[in-house]
Amino acid sequence: MNFNLMQFTIIDKISKAIPFKILQSFGKPKVLPLLYHVVGDAQNMPYLSGLYNVLKPEDFEKDLEFLLKNYTPIDLESLVKYKQQNLLPGKKKYFFLSFDDGLRPCSEIIAPILLRKGIPATFFINTGFVGNQGFLHRFKAVLLSEAIRKDKSERLKHKLESFTNMQFSCRYKAANYVKGLTFRQTNTLQEAINYLEVDIERQLQDYRPYMSKDEIGHLVSKGFTVGAHSEGHPEFYLLTEEEQLQQAGKSVETLIEWFNLPYSIFAFPFTDSGVKKSFFEKFNEIYKPDLTFACAGLKNDPEKNHIQRIAMDNRYLQAENLLKSEYLHYFLKGLVGKRRVKRV
Repeated sequence: MNFNLMQFTIIDKISKAIPFKILQSFGKPKVLPLLYHVVGDAQNMPYLSGLYNVLKPEDFEKDLEFLLKNYTPIDLESLVKYKQQNLLPGKKKYFFLSFDDGLRPCSEIIAPILLRKGIPATFFINTGFVGNQGFLHRFKAVLLSEAIRKDKSERLKHKLESFTNMQFSCRYKAANYVKGLTFRQTNTLQEAINYLEVDIERQLQDYRPYMSKDEIGHLVSKGFTVGAHSEGHPEFYLLTEEEQLQQAGKSVETLIEWFNLPYSIFAFPFTDSGVKKSFFEKFNEIYKPDLTFACAGLKNDPEKNHIQRIAMDNRYLQAENLLKSEYLHYFLKGLVGKRRVKRV
């Protein structure tokens, strides 16, 4: 267990014993920016295995019921006013709901639930994957690693050893190697898929992970907002600044063109860790986004119109316990001067 995970595990346990209202008073943010990815049946989405928690619809609704009991939802327009003018509709505690990656259950499962409950939300889209014209490299890596892990004959392990000129002590080690390949190794991943003769593309076409352009347009017509999430969902810390600007800027321009959007927003894929001040300066000057987003939890960011969100589906906790832990973590970070994101 790494240090950060161990730290969160300890804080999770401590926070459970403290009443929510007490912990809620530890958090100064007037608006909680929340992030989910997908809701549905995990068995129908094996390409997500191990990436984040796939909430069942009933568990997602429990999260929403808890949030509505303790906060008031706000839409993107209200959030922009809050960040740019420090204006809110009232003096309540608020939450802003967003969903990353543009996965198909957003239109089929999530949106109907939100419409029924009257909750606004923003969906961040990878423009290169819309209509399943492309797939996140990690989806391919997950499916290939699962094929290797389940192959008791170890034929795929041996073929991977031949392909990589590496030796793996067991098929699980081989599967973990594949799962760790990054955006920079996309070509290597595809070559491995071809060499091992596992039909990943056919699987992904059968699963159809992503929304189509028409499905995204339907969300917009229902009053939801959409934002850019890069073209190909790379790890930004692996890119040059020029590549970062191209990935972010092109996706922003594409969404505005597709849906004639009167606003411009961008959420970093994975994380904004390692992204420099100079990126924000150039991106803001060229594309003039209303807001940008990341996912470092409750933290203060030096960039004026940049918002760190709380990931609600990466620790297998229901909303109450996860937010209790976030509030306690925020309080403890304040004691040691670590509430602020450092950016060079």
